[in-house]
Amino acid sequence: MKRIKYKILPKDWTVPEQLSQCEIFVFESTLEGEHTEGNAKIAYERFGAEWGEGSGRRGQTYAIPTNFVRVEEDFEPFVQDFIEYVKAHPDNRFILPRIECKDSGFREDDIIPLFEECIDLPNVQMSPKWAIAIITLRAIDVSAGCIPKNNIPEPPKVIDEEVLVNLCLLYRYQIGSGVNSQVPKFRIRYVIDTDLFGYAQFGNFFIIDKDGYYDLYVWMQDDKYAELHNQDIVEEYFGDECYGRGYAVRMIFAGVDTNIKDCNGKTIFTGDVIEVEKAGYPVGVFSIANSLYADSEEGDYGFPLDNHCLILDNENRKKYKLKRCGTVFFQLDREEQSKTIWSRSLSFNGPRDTPDEHAAKVLKARYTPNFDKEEWKYKALETLEVEFHWEK
Repeated sequence: MKRIKYKILPKDWTVPEQLSQCEIFVFESTLEGEHTEGNAKIAYERFGAEWGEGSGRRGQTYAIPTNFVRVEEDFEPFVQDFIEYVKAHPDNRFILPRIECKDSGFREDDIIPLFEECIDLPNVQMSPKWAIAIITLRAIDVSAGCIPKNNIPEPPKVIDEEVLVNLCLLYRYQIGSGVNSQVPKFRIRYVIDTDLFGYAQFGNFFIIDKDGYYDLYVWMQDDKYAELHNQDIVEEYFGDECYGRGYAVRMIFAGVDTNIKDCNGKTIFTGDVIEVEKAGYPVGVFSIANSLYADSEEGDYGFPLDNHCLILDNENRKKYKLKRCGTVFFQLDREEQSKTIWSRSLSFNGPRDTPDEHAAKVLKARYTPNFDKEEWKYKALETLEVEFHWEK
């Protein structure tokens, strides 16, 4: 799929010589499937439409017959079949130019309202005339007191790697095409290099489950990432070339925005190391992650411990003073298979650590992200009073 900024075809759009792997060309047909002129001829000659087949999917085409007299009784069922087919194939893009109704008993303007739902379907790209007509109809509805629904879905309450995998699969078309206007709004963090995190909104990355390990790929636009682009992964995951989308670069996943603020107003991400106080007394220094039940409505973020999790639900957030002081992304390996935030946090919070061992972890947490393996290097950074800028 090509990257598209808008769901409307350009005003100067013409039928291309070839389609990308995911694209389906929608055309006006006769019920008898006689593809002799216009877009029907192009669909037959270029994209796999079959002679004698006047409706439905063939090759990279979808035919909608128009040689009828009545709109509701004869034509509308074929439109409904098309809309249901679009919904059932969310990884395809359906290119819907104007259907001009030359051999029918009705006008083009009579049928545009039947396609209104298509403007809400992310994988339909329609003609400017139709899009403007549908938007105008909706504006009239608003002025009459009919307020359209907000189509932006709410993100899950708690997000971990498994939840991200499922969300990326659910919104795979939008991620591959760059149509992000109707996806949940939240952001993740990833490691770019030593002392350098990056941040990406959902829709600008995808994460793949590799037998229990999780590979994160972020769409990068800078040409300096061209050599790191993995086209094989793109085509395997999206079933398309995704030309123009950017460079799919493997990064180390470094947490998700929890929407929790610390005492200094700084945003807390999973994988952050937090100084916890209660009533002015220190409780400990812990790393935050999802609870054991990230995919449940009752889930909350918290601090995973040996056999339980100190949950940061609304009540506990009022009891504790939280202060970010680092992250768990130290002693990293650029090539290792990704560890989950849960496992990193549980290891950091290890209740069997001696005080000295835990203090060493807290020190390393200050200098992150970091790929140094030797502990003395972290102590040297402290001695030199070097400050890493993981907070930005």
